[in-house]
Amino acid sequence: MSESQSLLRGDSAVAAEALAQMTFLNSVLGRQMPHHLPTGMAALLGPRAQAQALSGLRAYRANGLAVAHRALMSAYPTVTAMIGEDAMQVLARDLWWQSPPTVGDLGRWGAGLADWMATFEPLAEFPWLPDCARLDWAVHGAATLADVPPGAADLHLLAEVDPDALSLDLVAGLMQIHSPWPLAALREAHQAAHPDAEAVAQLLSPAYCHAGVTLLWRQGWQIRVSEVTQAEAQFMQGLAEGHSLAQALGGVQDTDFDFQSWLMRALGEAWLSRARRL
Repeated sequence: MSESQSLLRGDSAVAAEALAQMTFLNSVLGRQMPHHLPTGMAALLGPRAQAQALSGLRAYRANGLAVAHRALMSAYPTVTAMIGEDAMQVLARDLWWQSPPTVGDLGRWGAGLADWMATFEPLAEFPWLPDCARLDWAVHGAATLADVPPGAADLHLLAEVDPDALSLDLVAGLMQIHSPWPLAALREAHQAAHPDAEAVAQLLSPAYCHAGVTLLWRQGWQIRVSEVTQAEAQFMQGLAEGHSLAQALGGVQDTDFDFQSWLMRALGEAWLSRARRL
């Protein structure tokens, strides 16, 4: 046998193994409970071994769905508290079929839940759920970020440098989520073992619904969530885009925005990383 023939046979073996693994995964991730083995696997086994392998395949599938359910509940605690574990199990199953995991770490699976929920007809009467899911996933992701070192020690530059030549850097990982729903308050309300249904209903009433912004950031090892005004969000977005202090202030549409009040809150909440000359 020539070397080229040997290599070709090796490639064929690799391709066959890859195809067998893909077939197995499709059986595990498929919508229907497998009633027979993939053709390639069945051909290699006798009747008794086929029955054992089919039982194992079904166990893999059931275990995969159970793990997916636990992973999704862990990543989306607010949504789970809102709809219950049984409904979350249905969502986990359907999302598993629609968007199966592509990496081995299931802690990284489920990013598409919010967008998928927004198109899921049975949830149309609960329009706040997708945005609550977005906040849950953002909090879930923030838990893996590197610790944020204390900053803002060079704020003396505010008194020394012209605002056109100065910028303020925000801490890494700080994120804005725009939503008409009071996401931070809803998240806090559902952290209780038994959420107050009346209080939650009030948060979802028109009186509490407005074009608000939820801010997410790390303060040391702790993940913080809070509401900010549209003006604060506009100003911070300008800083995040690298604008000078003067440009960021000029981008705020609310003429009542008070930079000094914002600065005191930013220092207390650890939003700032440093001040720097441009």
